[in-house]
Amino acid sequence: MQRQISTAIKLQEIYLAAGANSMQRQISTAIKLKMKKKFVLRIDDDVYQALEKWAADEFRSVNGQIEWILSEKLKEIKRLKKNSIVKPDEEKEKE
Repeated sequence: MQRQISTAIKLQEIYLAAGANSMQRQISTAIKLKMKKKFVLRIDDDVYQALEKWAADEFRSVNGQIEWILSEKLKEIKRLKKNSIVKPDEEKEKE
């Protein structure tokens, strides 16, 4: 995995030198995705359905919505740095 990340970083440098901002964002996002921890979450069906509706209202996946909720709460209680997680909405604004 470390080799994949270093390869992605080298590609990012090449695209940056060529001025490909869109490609740079895609590579940057890919690097962040590679570094995410995967785990199984058991959740009540009613809670999942509520999350699914909320996620759809905000044009996110359920997984993205859960990640956003957790990161926002962690920032609120000062257990996570404010800029440590880029929200999907912020990625769209940069384009």
